[in-house]
Amino acid sequence: MKHFLLFIFLFSISLVSHAQNETQKLALLNSAKYFEIKSRANYTVAILKAKEKGWPIRYKSKNNVSVNLVGVDAFGQPKYLTTFADPIQAITINTNKIWPGGGLGFNLTGAADIMTNKLNIWDEGVPRPTHIEFGGKLVEKDNATKTVDHSTHVAGIMFSKGLNPLAKGMAYGIKGASSYDWFDDESEMATAAANGLLVSNHSYGNVAGWDYNDDSSRWEYNGKWNEKEDFKFGYYDDGAQAMDSIAYNAPNYLIVKSAGNTHASTGPKVGDTYWRRDENGKWYDAGKRPDSLSSNNAFETLPMDVNAKNILTVGAVFGIASGYSKKEDAIITSFSSWGPTDDGRIKPDIVTDGQSVYSTTNNNDSSYGYSSGTSMASPGAAASLFLLQELSQQIVPNKFMRSATIKGLAIHTANEAGLFPGPDYKFGWGLLNIGEAATVLSNALTNKNSSSSVDLVYENVLENKASYSVNVIASGNKPLKATLSWTDIKGTIETSLNDTTRRLVNDLDVKITKDSITYFPWKLNPKVPEDPASKAINWVDNVEKVEIDSTLVGTSYTVTVNHKNNLVRGQQAYSLIISGAGGTAYCTSTATSAAGTRMDSVNIAGKAFVNTGTNQYIDNSNIIINAESNGTLPISIKLGSTDASDNTRFIKAFIDYNNNGVFDDTETVLSSAALKNGAYTGVINFPDNLVIGRITKLRIVVTETDASGNVKACGNYTSGETQDYTLKVINASIDLQVSEIMQPVAGLAKRDNQYVTAKIVNLGSTAQTNLPLSLVVKKGSSTVLSINETFTGRLNGQESMSYTFQKPVSIAANETYSFTATVNLATDLQKANNSINATIVSAAESSAPAATATNCNGSLKLTVTAPSATANYVWYDSADLKTPIAVGANPGGITSTKNKLYVTEGYQSVVDPLRNNTLGSSGGYNSFAGNFVKINAGGPINIETVKLYTGYPGKIEFILATFSNFSADGNTYSYFPLQTTSLNVPASSPIPIAATSNSGTPFVDGDTGRIYALNFKIAQAGDYIIIIKCDSATVFRNSGLKDPTYPIGPNKIFSYTGNSVQTASGNFQTFFYFFYSTQIKAGNTLSAAKEVTVTTSEKPSFIFTDTTLKSTSASSYQWYLNDVAIAGATNQNYRPSTNGMYKVVTKLGSCTSDSDSRLIIATPIEEAQPKEISLRISSVDYIENMIKGSSFYVQFSNIQTEDISLDIINSMGSNVFHKENLINQRSPQRININNLTTGVYFVKIYANKKVYVQRVFITNN
Repeated sequence: MKHFLLFIFLFSISLVSHAQNETQKLALLNSAKYFEIKSRANYTVAILKAKEKGWPIRYKSKNNVSVNLVGVDAFGQPKYLTTFADPIQAITINTNKIWPGGGLGFNLTGAADIMTNKLNIWDEGVPRPTHIEFGGKLVEKDNATKTVDHSTHVAGIMFSKGLNPLAKGMAYGIKGASSYDWFDDESEMATAAANGLLVSNHSYGNVAGWDYNDDSSRWEYNGKWNEKEDFKFGYYDDGAQAMDSIAYNAPNYLIVKSAGNTHASTGPKVGDTYWRRDENGKWYDAGKRPDSLSSNNAFETLPMDVNAKNILTVGAVFGIASGYSKKEDAIITSFSSWGPTDDGRIKPDIVTDGQSVYSTTNNNDSSYGYSSGTSMASPGAAASLFLLQELSQQIVPNKFMRSATIKGLAIHTANEAGLFPGPDYKFGWGLLNIGEAATVLSNALTNKNSSSSVDLVYENVLENKASYSVNVIASGNKPLKATLSWTDIKGTIETSLNDTTRRLVNDLDVKITKDSITYFPWKLNPKVPEDPASKAINWVDNVEKVEIDSTLVGTSYTVTVNHKNNLVRGQQAYSLIISGAGGTAYCTSTATSAAGTRMDSVNIAGKAFVNTGTNQYIDNSNIIINAESNGTLPISIKLGSTDASDNTRFIKAFIDYNNNGVFDDTETVLSSAALKNGAYTGVINFPDNLVIGRITKLRIVVTETDASGNVKACGNYTSGETQDYTLKVINASIDLQVSEIMQPVAGLAKRDNQYVTAKIVNLGSTAQTNLPLSLVVKKGSSTVLSINETFTGRLNGQESMSYTFQKPVSIAANETYSFTATVNLATDLQKANNSINATIVSAAESSAPAATATNCNGSLKLTVTAPSATANYVWYDSADLKTPIAVGANPGGITSTKNKLYVTEGYQSVVDPLRNNTLGSSGGYNSFAGNFVKINAGGPINIETVKLYTGYPGKIEFILATFSNFSADGNTYSYFPLQTTSLNVPASSPIPIAATSNSGTPFVDGDTGRIYALNFKIAQAGDYIIIIKCDSATVFRNSGLKDPTYPIGPNKIFSYTGNSVQTASGNFQTFFYFFYSTQIKAGNTLSAAKEVTVTTSEKPSFIFTDTTLKSTSASSYQWYLNDVAIAGATNQNYRPSTNGMYKVVTKLGSCTSDSDSRLIIATPIEEAQPKEISLRISSVDYIENMIKGSSFYVQFSNIQTEDISLDIINSMGSNVFHKENLINQRSPQRININNLTTGVYFVKIYANKKVYVQRVFITNN
């Protein structure tokens, strides 16, 4: 083995000059063999040790998560792998913007032929290959057979076709992809990389720190026997080294891995029992947990191979349904693991949505569900970044980017997240922004890195002792920034706890310079991991990013790449990404004489400059002036002269609004009358279309002249002065926007009461209240609804909310509707975005589904004919369609005495109680926190809107979740969150009163409540809870009700089943929480009802004639003797040979029924010689007494009866074929049979009240 390892090592050295410019196929294949041998040997050791030390081979962790033993680590301890377990994810990271119709014009789905089989998944097991969302595009490559829910969910995030639009995969158009289980992954990855793989996802990792063993019902600490912190956190192990090696030898291959969920696995309470391993590796009861053991809930919780340098490690945030607008929108999940690595590198690299992600599940071929974890975050990143490779080859055919470029683009364009500017150890470099990444790559490739391109992408190789520089002029279209990314040589494996030795081998640097100023990259301090990032030389990361906050537009900067020390292997490939370039140096403007007019001082919006010299041009570009769309900018200038003269002069100001480097004729923003020495004041009025974030030039020119027309932005003049300033466009202080019509959406079904919900955004910096809002709805050209309302709550600056208008509109089938929502605040500075219009077409009315209903032995068997896999079917036994009796295409166990049933596709209803006094009049308002409502769903449903009665304004957060259990004392409970909705609520009470105690405040007469959109999407049948968390707001709930109150609702579809009240504190039946007039729907359509007549399936019977039993007609049969099924007796007729109790079980439609049992005395049948009827059995090629394949000939004569039948009996005596009603003819007749196993059989002909037996040989060869 040592010789083999040395050979691999030496072979990799010989390829140094090409290792990162092209895929080293042979090296990868050799590595694959090595990894395979290593993996098998390591696994064998693990199995042997498991038997010796009692380690489980597999077990279930918390939330039913699978854990598998896969090997041993460098210290001989067991190594376990575990999973880190709608389009909201696509919206959160802007992948939807690069899909067809996404607005950026890229039309990327992964459908290009060249992309087939270049995006793979490694996971716990097999994604369900027959799921309708995969359609045969997934191929399992390593002979795994177990379909797994986690794998199916992850694969759906990547590949789902989008038949269910909420579960559309990021690369939904891909035509083919491969999946593998997690065993022997390194070897398989190396092989796949050698064959051109571009991106793979790995939503699993090593068990580390605390883990709850559900199989053994105990907390286990996975650290070494004598350590208080698990060494595996932050640890660079052989797995990390292997991944870095594979990536280095496959320069286009990006490995994407989930960061892990260890941050939420904090172990038992101090003092509770826990288990750990002794120095021999055996589990033992370690007694009470001390407070000295780490709890997994701080920094450095990334386990083992997640810490690899060259992979993309992905953490998880909550989804942002309304889209990212500010860093506060990105909220880290409780479970997502934090960095740093032991050597201080920035991990995770980026974050994406990993909370309650909707995707495919393994329940059946059309099932979906929500799941949370970094396991759900990384596949969205992997498949989205894969689309950048599709974009690359679209622009430059057959051009794939290096993985360092794709990783660099992800980091370069990430949206800011976290408390401070720059990276941190929780969010990494920020929230993935695929839309901007695609824009940067497209600009660079399309413009071929020309000097006019705002974005530049270079893929270079740096030679030892060399450097590379590129000069750029800042355009101001974006802030100037540069990102350097490279795939480094594999590092050395750590050998001790918290080994801070740098794993970086080739240490490259990037910097930006302007004149004597140097701008350094971001850097974090692992010794104080919570500190903000600083800007300094970076010694540990193989991604570096320089950002200039105060970019000076039109100014030349130099971006330089160099390196420290010597480059191992003599060179290093790298990718350099620059944004904010493509500018033009501005024209000069200056006086030729130092005498005469000057600006003694300038004050622009409170920023003052005092002139103490005699310069004819002053560059004040370092003074940044903020501008707001539709805002104003006051300017005060004190005019004087350098020589006491007082000649006539004029002032003009110019702004390069379009950032083309030229002051166009239309860009004169200020022009004075003739002036003398003294004060001048003016105001610049900004247009309403300024682009937020853009940086440009403000130029002020004063010229001694007798005509204003002689004052120009460019060129020389005799006397006067020019000053330049930097203008930066910021959010307006008062800017309200209606950004989206959230509900309804295109294709909605007809309904009488459709509420309209709009997204209102406060883009300004100050809070707003009493917002005037209006809604106009038109059907075609006719106005069907026009309302004006006022939101009396509070919307903070840089905050958004969903607002539901309080009057619904009736929606007819197959009609075009336009919705115009407007916010009409008089003081709004940016009125251009105050309205939004959405046009939708409602769905045509669906035809009623065809269906059958059979009363089968008192139980109804209901069946929809040719059902749609994604449809929701609802059954009723009354034409008023008020109370559903069943849900689904084939529901069972239903009872009804009605002979007419009704079935619809889809369902809509408003669930009781409709008002807060429906159940009773008692109750009050309170600021609830943690109380919950219990609900039951009979199938997939949407909870669309609810009515709330609010006594005081504020915010309310509702969490849809599955309930786990209450603590022993009943004071706390655990749950698994699925979806979250946050509401800004005004007081519906006419007299708002804040809650001052737990008893709350009494209900106020005149409170009629308000409708709010929840839009909770429940993917499958089951029990759920909805948790409430109030922030200042108070909400009404009933109390003192009669027992029983629950369940409430159309029970087969949806019902309220209880609440969080515990027996010790009261009777839950006497309380009803929060939700009134709950509007629900199942499915996206609502068809007319189909009347279905219930047919009664008659009980089967049979007769016995001569030698044969004959059943009444059915679609299938099974005969029984003494209640034991008779093998092969599956025809309508059966010839008994033994006395006993016989019955037949038949199936007619979906109804299976048993006949009564009867005693049958079998009449002996005389066996006669075959020659009596000249019986001949032959193959189709006329070989006697042989049957080949699926047919043969039979020939006979001298038969006196018309009732002729044939059986084939195998050597065990079982009847394997039966045919009735053979033709009484002398010529051969062909008999077709199923292929039978090769062997000896007996053909029996029943005729003349005798049986004729011929021995034959059957073969399929």
